[in-house]
Amino acid sequence: MNKICRLFLILFLVLTINGCSDDDDSDTISGSGNEPVAENAQPEYDQQETYSSYGTRNGGRQAWRIPKKGPAFGKKIKVVFSNGHTVYVNNTSRNYRESDGFVFKPGIGPNGEGVHDTGTAHGGVYLHAPYGNRSRQATFHFHR
Repeated sequence: MNKICRLFLILFLVLTINGCSDDDDSDTISGSGNEPVAENAQPEYDQQETYSSYGTRNGGRQAWRIPKKGPAFGKKIKVVFSNGHTVYVNNTSRNYRESDGFVFKPGIGPNGEGVHDTGTAHGGVYLHAPYGNRSRQATFHFHR
């Protein structure tokens, strides 16, 4: 019995010294949710460029003529207006509209109206803020 008590005491001391808590002291980096992010993972948006509106157009919406074509920003972008309103454009090669009046035209292809007319008069991205959004600046967050 004496040997069992000593063995139990040694085991208890080893666990106490090494720690047996549920805390995880690993060096993993966690992203959103519970999934760990690998050390070499690329951020979704690691670059940004801010543009100023050239005034109001089409129903009083702030408008931008961006001198780059949509795909120059990568496959998708996050547009953040100076008032904080954020829109995600998941395909920078296609027109994208939202019911609040937001418009993104990538500046490629034929110019005109409609889904397949993705061109613009100036040859770059054309952007409209939503109706009532008075933001004078829009920041494109992207990853190439």
